Amino acid sequence: FGESAIVKIPLAGTGTAEMDLAGNNVTGVVVNGDYAYVTSVGGAQQANGNPASKLEVFDISGTAPSFLAEIVSAIPNSFGGDFVDVAFVNNKAYVLAAHYNTAYSQYSYIVIQTTEADLQAGGFGTGAKYKTATVSPASPCFALLPGEGNDLYLVDGVKFQSIDTSLDIDA
Repeated sequence: FGESAIVKIPLAGTGTAEMDLAGNNVTGVVVNGDYAYVTSVGGAQQANGNPASKLEVFDISGTAPSFLAEIVSAIPNSFGGDFVDVAFVNNKAYVLAAHYNTAYSQYSYIVIQTTEADLQAGGFGTGAKYKTATVSPASPCFALLPGEGNDLYLVDGVKFQSIDTSLDIDA
């Protein structure tokens, strides 16, 4: 559950690996253009989410990754949760956060639709939209999976769902 790092490894024989520290218990890294989006639980998973969970943005355009922005506990609607995944589809950014209930029998999640610029600025922006749901039985398998074209799929712990990226997530 300790601190993690993002490491940029150059092509063979062209330099040395460079790193920057990332949050505790990283759950994923998504690269889009010159940026890496790193989600972390913040330590051990907790009911209703770990308050140390974060989404960090790193600029990877140079020889070493450099920290750009961090989002912590800024999830809309006071939804507690752990940052799990990020996806970029149809000129929109999607962020997935989820957490167990106190009995660890259900899992609640939120999918937040925003822009890449807002994430790089360290937030979701004033135009963010979101959708929440709860699934049972609880399962730890959650993901946002871009497909062909503008396809986006959500693994919600129980089943796969298709997200219509031509509409706002709250429609």
